Parts: sequence; structure tokens; C-alpha cells
Amino acid sequence: MGYRPEIDGLRALAVIAVIINHFNRELLPGGHLGVDIFFVISGYVITASLGRQSSATISEFITSFYARRVKRLLPALLVSGLASALLICLINPKPDLDIKTGICSLFGAANLWLYGQSTNYFDKPAELNIFTQTWSLGVEEQFYFIFPLLVWISGFSRQTKHGRRNLAITISILLTASLLLYAHLSRTNQPAAFYLMSSRFWELAAGCLSLLAITQWPQIRAKLKWIPPGLAVALILFILHLVVKTRESIGIVALTSLLLIRLQPSDFTYRILCTKIFQWLGKISYSLYLWHWIVLVLSRWTVGIHAWTIPIQVGLILATASLSHHLVEKPLRHSNWPSTNLQTVLYGVGGMLSGSAIMLVALIPGFSIYAGSRQGVLSKDQLLREPYRVKGTLGQWDGVPCILGEGKDLGKTI
Repeated sequence: MGYRPEIDGLRALAVIAVIINHFNRELLPGGHLGVDIFFVISGYVITASLGRQSSATISEFITSFYARRVKRLLPALLVSGLASALLICLINPKPDLDIKTGICSLFGAANLWLYGQSTNYFDKPAELNIFTQTWSLGVEEQFYFIFPLLVWISGFSRQTKHGRRNLAITISILLTASLLLYAHLSRTNQPAAFYLMSSRFWELAAGCLSLLAITQWPQIRAKLKWIPPGLAVALILFILHLVVKTRESIGIVALTSLLLIRLQPSDFTYRILCTKIFQWLGKISYSLYLWHWIVLVLSRWTVGIHAWTIPIQVGLILATASLSHHLVEKPLRHSNWPSTNLQTVLYGVGGMLSGSAIMLVALIPGFSIYAGSRQGVLSKDQLLREPYRVKGTLGQWDGVPCILGEGKDLGKTI
């Protein structure tokens, strides 16, 4: 249950797929399934982490877990969130939806807020919301409220005689129920299937079962040796090129679980995933996930996304993510926090409250730092009715998306 470098390689594969999809969905229609890969990996890593954690009491066990999550996730989220709030207020004359999403993101509830607003992840308003990408963090953080309790109650973390078996049975039952709910909601309420933790639980649970398959039933790994890991990766890449339906998500989760169980140092695929470029991208994947969306949303509001802008935007994404990882995420994760886990958790809560208080300033009536022209601002309804494209240059900009008709601008041209 120790560190596995090939998992960083899988993270790199996932974040590359997500970024390509967000640049242009036609290039990789199923690229957003990279988030599903992240969910499976998170389930695996969290289970391994909790399995290594020995605590005398449940309160010590829970606070220790949350303290590590605060150190791992909050600093980069808080810094990127405050930067996003400032920048979106400069270029969006009506940033209320963005700011409210940002506040919810600090408390792990962005997915619930977006679902409550009936925001379709694949519609244009979501593409202009600078905090849309934080929905997946909400799913994971809500999972963290449930999973540690299941681990403790099952006896897995306390290494009781049947702890692993109890956890496997419990997670298998919940996985089945969540998968059935996901399949049902995919037909009847697609936003709920997409955003809610209850319909995503099965993906994180698959990662948990992958770890248990290695530690509890090592014979499973032996029986899977006949499956080449390269074939699993090829199938993942094939699915990422498809227009996604329910079965594609199931396929991605199953193949990712297979790789987590099957990959070993002797495999050629393992060595590819452990190359320097994949390792680097995997290690900064959290910051990459946060900042790539920020750069793309700012681009949509200003210069747009074109062939000539893509090299610049990719460079900005890599630079901001690298700076975030090396200046914020990594040093604060390993810095000297308060002496007790409870104090660290309280520091985290204080950071969330302070960040949300700063963002709330943008919602004060009459407050505005909008830097553009207020003429030609499009409403949400207009964005939904008509295709849009942002035109302009960094030197001549008023932050207004333009609606294009048959060769004519229906909105204000930058």
C-alpha cells in the first residue's frame, strides 16, 4: 500500500484528456471522463492512506484524516479560488453565479450548487463559469465525510481479523446501489447523475475495491496477468474518443481499476507511465486541473480559443500549475502546521471562512471592479439560445462574449 509511481502516470493521462476536451470537445469527445479516472484513483489512494493510519479512537482517526485533507487540498484551492474571483470580477459585469459557485467550492459543495441551479456541465453558461471545474472536488469531499466512518466501523483501519472482508462487503453493496442509481438517473435526470456524490460513489468505491483486491485477494492479480496493460490503456484511449453514454463511464472505471490491480514494474506500460514527463504532469495534476479551467474561461471571455492562441494558453496552464504546485501546494502540505490535528482542521475551517468572506464582497450591491464596457452584455438566456464566440485582443478588450449569426455579429463586437 506504499507509493506507486505509475499512479502519477495515470493521473497525467487523466488530466491530459480533460484539458484536451476542455479546449475543444470535438478533438476528444469523451475526454471529460478523465475525471472518472481521477475518482477511481482517489478511492484507491484514500483507502491505502486510511489503511496505514493507526489511531486509538475514532475521533483521533477522523481528525487525523481531515487534517491531511486540509493540508493536501485547501491551500491550492484557496489561492486559485481567490485569484479566480478577482479575475472574473474584472471581466464579467455580472459575476454573481461565479462568486456563489466559488464560495460553495471552498466548502465542498460546488457540485450541489451547480445542480441546484440546473447548470448543465456541457452548456455555454458552465463554460463561462470560472469555478465549474470544482464540482468534482465537491464529490470527493462529500465522499470523505462518509468513507472514513465506513473504514473505522468495518475494522479495516484497526486491522481487526475480518476488517478487510467487512469493508469489501460493505463497499460492494454500496457500489452496486450507487451504480444502479447512476444508470437510472442517466436516463431520467442527467445533471443529477453527473453532479451528485450518491451517483458517483461507485467510481470511488471501485478504487477502494481495487486496493482490497491486491491486499486481500492477491490471487486476483495473478489471474489478470494474461491481460496486457497496454491493451487496457488502448481501450481507455478509444473510449475517450467516443460520444459518452452510461456504458462508456462504466468501461473507463473498470479499465482504470484493472490497471491499478494489474500494473507491475516489469510491464512496458508501467515504464511508460513512469517516464519523467508523465511523472511531472501527474505530480502537478491537482494544480493543473484547477488552473487549466481558469485560463480557458479567461480566454473565452477575452481573446477566445484559436489555433494561434493555443500554444500561449498551454504555456500559461503549465506555468500557473507549476507555480501553484511548487509555491503553494507542495510547501504548505509539508510545512509545520499546528501541533494537533484538530487545530489543523480548525485552521482549515478558518481559511474557508476567510476566503468566502473575501468573495462575498463581490456580491455587495453596487460593488464592481468590471474593467470593460457594459454595452452588449449577453444574458444567460441569449447564451443558451445562440452559439457564441469571443473575439478580440488583449490590447482591445471589453470582456463581452459575442453572438455570431450568418456572418453578422448579433451582439457587440470587440
